Amino acid sequence: MDEAVKARGIECRQDDTPAWIARLQAALIRTLDRTHDVEAVVGELRQWLRRLEDGEVDPSELLVTQRVSKRAEQYRYETVTVAALKRAEWKDCALEPGQRVEYLVVDDDATGLGRVRLEFESLRRYDVEWYRREAIRAAESVVSPLGWDRERIQRAVSGVVEPSLTAFE
Repeated sequence: MDEAVKARGIECRQDDTPAWIARLQAALIRTLDRTHDVEAVVGELRQWLRRLEDGEVDPSELLVTQRVSKRAEQYRYETVTVAALKRAEWKDCALEPGQRVEYLVVDDDATGLGRVRLEFESLRRYDVEWYRREAIRAAESVVSPLGWDRERIQRAVSGVVEPSLTAFE
C-alpha cells in the first residue's frame, strides 16, 4: 500500500486475507485514488476476476491463513476454516489453539474435508466462485463509501446495465 493512502481495517491489512485479494484491493484503491471513478474501479476488478476465472492465478496466492482459537470439534458451524482444521487432523497435523492453519478453498459446495486443501498439499485448482465472492467483498470495502454495495458491484462486473430513471419516462 502506498504511503499516501492510509488503509485501516480493510482486507488488505488483515493477516488472514489471501495475498491475491490483498493485492487486488490495493490495486482498486490506487485506481480510485488516481481516477476518482467507480467505473474505473469496476473495470480494474473485472480484469482481476477474468484472470481468476481463466485459472491464471497461482493457487499459493489464494491461501487463507487463520489463527486457530479452539479445536475443530469446539466450533459450532462448519466453516471452511473448520474444514481445514478437520483436514489437518485427518492428515495427522492437528493444530492447537493459537496456531495458524493455511488452506486453499477448492470446493465450497462440498461437505467436510473436500472443501479445502492444506498449504502443503497439491494446490492445482481452486473454487473460482468462492474467491470471486471474496474479491467482490474486498471491492465493496473500497467503493461502499460511494454508495456501491455488493449486489451493485456484482451486476457491474457481470455486465448488467442498470437503467437510469430517464429510461422509464
